[in-house]
Amino acid sequence: MDFHAAFVLWRGLGVNYEGGVLANTARVAIHVTHRLGAAVTGLTLITLGLTIWGRATSLRLKQAGLILVAAVLLQISLGIATVHFGFPLPVATLHNAGAALLLLAMVWLVRALWPAPAVGMVPFAHVDRPQ
Repeated sequence: MDFHAAFVLWRGLGVNYEGGVLANTARVAIHVTHRLGAAVTGLTLITLGLTIWGRATSLRLKQAGLILVAAVLLQISLGIATVHFGFPLPVATLHNAGAALLLLAMVWLVRALWPAPAVGMVPFAHVDRPQ
């Protein structure tokens, strides 16, 4: 594996990227790094979601925890399917969409954990819009 060649941030101008510019060892390094990061992140988020689901008292938090776990499992499944089937474009695109869904699940969880507005605060829906 060639980690040095895999993570060069700037290759200069005028490089023809058709057919790829990385050697196979650099591509393997990128894939291994992605899988290790995905494993650590996935286990962390699944643990977070299950902990919130198990300890939450509100239905909203329980739902947010379960949706987070479901989104992580879907993303991992799509990643495995992408590699298993040889990187077909529709499955790879679904893997990207799964990342967006995972982001939305995290935003929902953060919003469910957000404290209630302080007394006297005006909700956004009731703010007068400029004319």
